[in-house]
Amino acid sequence: MTCFVLALLLAQAPRTIIVTADGPGETTATLQRYENGTPVGAPVRVALGRAGMAAAKNEGDGRSPAGSFRIESVFGHAPWSEAARHGFQLPYRPLTSQTRCVDDPRSSHYNRILEETPANKDWTSAEEMLIPDYKWGAVISYNTGRPTPGAGSCIFLHVTRSIEKPTAGCTAMSEADLLDLLRWATPDTVLIQRLKP
Repeated sequence: MTCFVLALLLAQAPRTIIVTADGPGETTATLQRYENGTPVGAPVRVALGRAGMAAAKNEGDGRSPAGSFRIESVFGHAPWSEAARHGFQLPYRPLTSQTRCVDDPRSSHYNRILEETPANKDWTSAEEMLIPDYKWGAVISYNTGRPTPGAGSCIFLHVTRSIEKPTAGCTAMSEADLLDLLRWATPDTVLIQRLKP
């Protein structure tokens, strides 16, 4: 992404989140929020995938995707009543012990979050969502809509206890930083993940 394109996106999107990695193999990056092109808050260190960041991604490659995305929804362990106190402006999904994100490219539910039942289980691999890293999280619009099988799945913003611990392809940060971001994000917020020019 060129500096010109980035400047154009900052000018057009009222709220923008930019995650910048120093190089393709880096497993940490810097996140900065912008409102109408002006920085909001201090920069935040985040964890990336164990194989860094890249525009071309495949299932299981350990890369965080580079590109421009929307934040589709928020999820977490909290019930509706507790989540409502945070004032999220995006749709919220409370997770249960049966919530799964399907990462099996052969499944008709590939890259979908759903409640597992005997009737809908057509996969051999799926992420259990009720885990500590998903205490709070958000779905980003990577390979959603009409997912391309094998192009990567279950790409989130989520909590981590250590920025030094790489993810499987998500972008992770402290609980406090993530909650701050999720309270601020709106349906038209743009997330840009990029390599440093």
